Amino acid sequence: VSGLSKRKVQTIRTFEDHYEYCHYAAGVWGYMITELMQREGYFNKKQVQDKLMREPKNWNLGMNPAHDFALALQLTNDLKDLHKDHEDGIHRWPIKLLEAKNLTFEQIISIEKEKPDQNEARVLYACDVLEIQVEDTIRYIDSATTWLNEIPYEPAGLRRCWGDALGMSAATLRTINQAGFFYDDESRKISREEVAHIDGIIEDLTAKKKPLGPFISHLLRQPANEYR
Repeated sequence: VSGLSKRKVQTIRTFEDHYEYCHYAAGVWGYMITELMQREGYFNKKQVQDKLMREPKNWNLGMNPAHDFALALQLTNDLKDLHKDHEDGIHRWPIKLLEAKNLTFEQIISIEKEKPDQNEARVLYACDVLEIQVEDTIRYIDSATTWLNEIPYEPAGLRRCWGDALGMSAATLRTINQAGFFYDDESRKISREEVAHIDGIIEDLTAKKKPLGPFISHLLRQPANEYR
């Protein structure tokens, strides 16, 4: 909480700034959940110390999958919530990415109210900024699967709960990575049908004691109903 209260942490100009914000907003939560799961016996001490939280003070990607899992969810939310956050005067996209394309938040938000075909260059540059962030977040999704795959198969609801969260984040990244994100409300979220498919497949994979990583990777490229 004290970290989030700092003005510097709330000002996001670079990727590094965003990671710092996400650490305080979500990364510490990832550590807390992992420690609670260890206390309840779902993780053992060796798992946590050797794989999931090797160096908690080191926030670098890959060092602590517990941290990366939480950042994957937060980074995805910050991406998809661009329009809603802007209405509240909040900006979680790194400003330097926009400046590199000579864009402002007002310009990319206004695409929603204009005909996109009349603003082709602006849409193209906005899509570049979006894609750069999606690809960066995917790195955290990949690391997050390490944490997810360490969760025991019983009780099934535990793996299903966190598997759904990561699966929906992966599907969201695939869905929003398009021009329509900037001017179409429906392009900013996954459908109810896909939510149901994701939950059903994760339930089935968990029941069969199969890893969730391949399905999560699939969701980054294709819809859940195309998974075989």
